Amino acid sequence: MLKASLGKYAALALLSGLAGCTYWSNDFDRIVDSSNRDFSRNPDTVYQDVDLVNVIKSPSSYMRMSVRFWGMLNRLDEKVFVPMFSTFRQEEHYAFSIWPVGSRVWEEGDRARSIPTMYIRKDNPDLQKVLDAPRYSVILLQGMVLSDFDSGDETWGRLPFVGIQNVSVVEGGPEYDDATIKLLAAGLEDASQKRPAQAIDRLSKAIQGTLGMSGRALALAKLGLLYEERGRFETAADHYSLALEADPGNPEAKEGLERVLKALERKRAIEEGQK
Repeated sequence: MLKASLGKYAALALLSGLAGCTYWSNDFDRIVDSSNRDFSRNPDTVYQDVDLVNVIKSPSSYMRMSVRFWGMLNRLDEKVFVPMFSTFRQEEHYAFSIWPVGSRVWEEGDRARSIPTMYIRKDNPDLQKVLDAPRYSVILLQGMVLSDFDSGDETWGRLPFVGIQNVSVVEGGPEYDDATIKLLAAGLEDASQKRPAQAIDRLSKAIQGTLGMSGRALALAKLGLLYEERGRFETAADHYSLALEADPGNPEAKEGLERVLKALERKRAIEEGQK
């Protein structure tokens, strides 16, 4: 009888201890299982592919939905916890921020729209991937939109709180680096202020740096226009063509290439007529 009572109290003590543990999400299953399975994630979850931009616009439309989306990793605002509006706790979760893929991070508006309310448990094996990935890395995230919050900030607006379960980092390194972004922004500013020599210099350096496809297409198309305005049609055509390789739908590059090809045809016709 005494042995049975002691066994009962021992079991209660074990369960009480597990209840106080905040690091593992399924402690009892983890302890009694010997297969080293990951009990922090459900492998049977079906995730719906969504665009992060749409989730940001209307978080309530995705509430309690398991979603899969692309993002670009930031390294700022990594401590956003709002206990009244979410169940994420700083002692259990790591918060990180991302931009939607395709964000024009060289522009102040898009750069400020990094979403800081992505959360991954500290016991999740994929946390290390987030910690190891450099800034501007493209990542594929799977998780659930658990709540949203009106930040009261015009930059952020409503924020979706997303509990992240799985993380995949795209190979090949980050899309950008800070030095290249500064060159691109400065070159575009030079072009808008009619400083073509400085613009050509900075944009030419930018395309030699770490520059994602949207930024590369923009820089190349702008260089094409600058060379076109200087009458260097062959060079302009080369840059417009490269811009279209990076972004086949780029309207500036497409229209510019058509113009300079016509200009080259006229030039050849004139030269042949003079012979």
